Amino acid sequence: MEPRSPRTQDLDETLIPLINVVFLMLIFFMLAGRITAPDALPVAPPESRSAGPGTAGETTLIIGVDGRMALDGKILDGGELPLSAEALAMDAPPLRIKADAGLPVAELQRVLRQLRQAGVARIELLTLPAGDS
Repeated sequence: MEPRSPRTQDLDETLIPLINVVFLMLIFFMLAGRITAPDALPVAPPESRSAGPGTAGETTLIIGVDGRMALDGKILDGGELPLSAEALAMDAPPLRIKADAGLPVAELQRVLRQLRQAGVARIELLTLPAGDS
């Protein structure tokens, strides 16, 4: 085995810290990056002082300011809400509704009545935490 030249040793010594920095940056961006997919419709939820943490794995209905809806990332064509029997069960997790703050209250009430008539037992309205004034 032939000895390594001093130039090769210098390159190895300067390359190892660079690799460490790249791996640390990779780990940082993996942890700080967005884990969930973006919403199917652009929505700015209203603020609330009682906002709590959401739970993953629940069914989410998104209602845009124009009344368009998306259920779990799929935009709904008509006004029908295709809910499964699991979503209607009494022990099912609550149906999460993320409505735009600019949505008229009458439209939100119409959707809530439609869900209640469909047999949805539990509903949660998602909001943003209120800013300290």
